[in-house]
Amino acid sequence: MLFLWCYDLNTITDRKKPTGNCAYFVLDVGEAENIKLEITNRDLPTKKRLLTKRQTKFMRQEFTLPQFPSSTFEIETSIWTGKSKLWKDGELYERSSDQGKPFLIPTESGELYRIYPKSSFPDLIPSLEINGIKHTIVEKLPWPQYALALLPMILIFIGGGLGGAIGAVSTIYNLQIFRTKDSDIIKYLKVVAVSILAYIAYLVTAYFFFTLIN
Repeated sequence: MLFLWCYDLNTITDRKKPTGNCAYFVLDVGEAENIKLEITNRDLPTKKRLLTKRQTKFMRQEFTLPQFPSSTFEIETSIWTGKSKLWKDGELYERSSDQGKPFLIPTESGELYRIYPKSSFPDLIPSLEINGIKHTIVEKLPWPQYALALLPMILIFIGGGLGGAIGAVSTIYNLQIFRTKDSDIIKYLKVVAVSILAYIAYLVTAYFFFTLIN
């Protein structure tokens, strides 16, 4: 007797009706009461396919390096601490405790590269230095986009530390928005909205702060 069961790879629920995104489980119960479980992985995604289908986080940037031509890297830098995390083909690498705190990334041949993150102001995403050569991960934005993205930083002259903190976070988000794959008009609308919200957030926070003091 044969039983066909389909596990939908895109959801966490099982379906008895086959779909195009299924791994099929065929249960064969023979006369000798032996049970054999066979998984046909015709549609089962490989690790590489899973990586390309995974939705990249907003603050994470995907890139490649000439020293690793067959690998895909991702880097994420914290808004609050400035510390970076690096992924190579989906595997997380933390910064080492060596001088300069580089990422230690091995090649397929066993060679070890020391990769040093370097500040790339005003972008939060750092450049990477390998063997004394600096590699820029992302292209520089056109100056009008930098100018618009930096508008919330005016808050530092209005509200001191509080305004600077709100302005810095908003600016970083604006720069990330300009690097998304949205259309130009959507990018500009989002950046304007974030900048307006930054000023509103400062006014509201400052109002409650002075209210508590008085």
